[in-house]
Formats: sequence, C-alpha cells, structure tokens
Amino acid sequence: MRKPIFALSGILLLGAWLCPATSWAHLRLRHRRPVLSPSSTSNSVPGALTVPVRTEVRARLLSGMQTQFSRVNDPVEAETVKPVYVRGRVVLPVGTLFDGLVTTVRHAGPFHRPGELALRFDRVTLPDGQDIPVSAFISKLENQRQLDVRLDTEGYIEGRRRFSWRDALVGVASACGFAAAKALALSTTTAAIVGPAGGAVFVAYELLWAHGGEVSLPPRTRCRIRLDTSVTVQALS
Repeated sequence: MRKPIFALSGILLLGAWLCPATSWAHLRLRHRRPVLSPSSTSNSVPGALTVPVRTEVRARLLSGMQTQFSRVNDPVEAETVKPVYVRGRVVLPVGTLFDGLVTTVRHAGPFHRPGELALRFDRVTLPDGQDIPVSAFISKLENQRQLDVRLDTEGYIEGRRRFSWRDALVGVASACGFAAAKALALSTTTAAIVGPAGGAVFVAYELLWAHGGEVSLPPRTRCRIRLDTSVTVQALS
C-alpha cells in the first residue's frame, strides 16, 4: 500500500519541478491585477478633480506682445480672473498662472499682408504651488474690435487688411480731380496724361506698397484660454 502512495507523491513532485516558472508567475500576477487597476490607482488620490478638454478659462495677459518686436520663443504669461469649478469645487482659482511661448511671428508687409502672431501655453501653476503641464491657446479676445485684429479657431491672431476698393476708388477720383485742376492751366494733351497717371500711381501704391495692420496685444488684455488637454489637480475647496 505504501508503494503506490510513494509513487503518487513522486509523480506530483516531479510535475512541480518540471512545470515552467512562467506559469506560476502568471498565476501570481492574476491575483495582483485588481490592485493595479486604474480605478484603484485613481481612488488612492483623494480630492483629485479634472478640468475637461475644451474648457475655456477667463484670463488676462500679463505679457505684452507686438509683431514688430516679439520673437519666436519669447515667454508669455497670463493669469485667471475667474475661478474654474468642477462639481462645485474650485479647481483653477483666480490668480492661476498660464505660462507659454510665442510660436509664430510675422511682420505686416506689402500687398496689405497683415501681421500674424500665435502663442501656446504649456504650464499651469496654481497659487498653492501645484505645477501641471498643459496645452492651451487663446480662443477669444474680449476687446478684439478695439485691438483691430482677427482671431481664428486655432489661436492665430492677424492684423486687419487695410485695403478697400471703396477707398481706392475714392482715392483715384480725388487724384484725377486734383490732376485735372492742376492741368487747367496746361494744354489739353497734358491734362489727358496727368489725370490718369495720377490715378494709376495712387492705385499702384494702394495695391503694391501699402502694408497690412500689425498685431499689438498690450498687457492686461482680457482673453479666454481654451484647454487642448485635461488638467487634473487637487481641489482647493
């Protein structure tokens, strides 16, 4: 009777010795998976709240920018002027700082080409010292009409194009009238040449030489900053 028992025990021990170590490791990891799940990890940080993507934050610029003087990679800074709430709790309080860089600068040029400016924010710093990476841009300028600029949906700010066919036609008429008045004392042939020539010079200047508008954003310019990424912070209240 003892011989079959010893034989069975030997078989079991031999099977355990021959079994690959990876299978035992796999069995042990199966028991650890619930502990390492994302839900368990998030619950281990009480009070963390997330500001979702595309949230717009009311802010004001602390840095002035101008297409004639600003350069790519110049630092820019803005601060919140109204708190951001998530589920009734303050997440981004007044005074939260957004730090970033100028990413695009183009001077105004001939053919009424306007100046262009763009910037991106890459850090958020809360008054309590929390420092969080972010991706954000200016989505609205509250005094855009007074600034005489245009803002597109990707955060690029352009000066206004100064050219207007109405102004050009008025200028041509004025130039021709002035030339005709000057030519009254001259011969008819001279008047026929001077009048159209004056108008042509004016139109050429308006079309070819005149520049578009520059972009100028003074400090304290009110704006809205749109988040391209979510921001998770420890709620303050």
